[in-house]
Amino acid sequence: MIDAIEEQMQILHKERNAEKEQIEVKNNPSREGLEDTAQKLAAELDSFAYEFDPYGYGDEVEDRSVAVDDLKNQLLAGDSHVQGVKDYLREVAEEGGEYAGQASALLAEINEFELTSQNMEVEQTLQNPAADAQITFYVAECMEFPNLGELHENLTLQEAFAIYDRIPAKRMNGIKGIGFELKDGSIYDGQFPLMETGRLATDAIDLVEHYRESPLVQQAVSDCRDLLEQKGTEYGIRCFRWSQNTYCEEADKEVCTGGPA
Repeated sequence: MIDAIEEQMQILHKERNAEKEQIEVKNNPSREGLEDTAQKLAAELDSFAYEFDPYGYGDEVEDRSVAVDDLKNQLLAGDSHVQGVKDYLREVAEEGGEYAGQASALLAEINEFELTSQNMEVEQTLQNPAADAQITFYVAECMEFPNLGELHENLTLQEAFAIYDRIPAKRMNGIKGIGFELKDGSIYDGQFPLMETGRLATDAIDLVEHYRESPLVQQAVSDCRDLLEQKGTEYGIRCFRWSQNTYCEEADKEVCTGGPA
């Protein structure tokens, strides 16, 4: 009797430890934990596909273990790679029937997995930015086509503002401005607008998730905002508009069409 109780206690202890480990992985996901979750979810997706349409599955899949590995890699690669699977599950769910509930549940699991993966990538990027990552700035007489007019590259932000001020605003029909060039080894290496005619390009920057989460880009935005605010003070006119992220260039002519702040 005592042996049976002890055995049952050991089973309960193992179950509780397993539950604790699952909670810890969910709250503090590691790369290894993420891959394990992707493996499990891929196996569930493969089983669903086989049960839902065994004949169609047999026509397209020769080796189920290979199919599961492919699904796992798609999940780890990100949203665009698994979009076809999501569309397939969504279609099954919308049609209703015996498998609709299971399809909806799997779709929710994929969405949760993607959110966990994205959060982990953001946290790792913020905590461990690339050691060789850097950002420089450029000034262009025409921001739309930088090579068509005066162009200065590989500058600090302060240097960029000094050159920007020296370029006449009406020299050509283009819009002068300051941009940044992020060099962090990602696919987003390259030039991107930071400020045009005194207006911060935050709307465009925020459309790119990599820029939103980049400490270097966000610091550049903050520094540029501070310099724009100082511009108004230097010319004796507080014309900086926080709501518009802009200042009035008419200030250097001591004429501010927007009026004092």
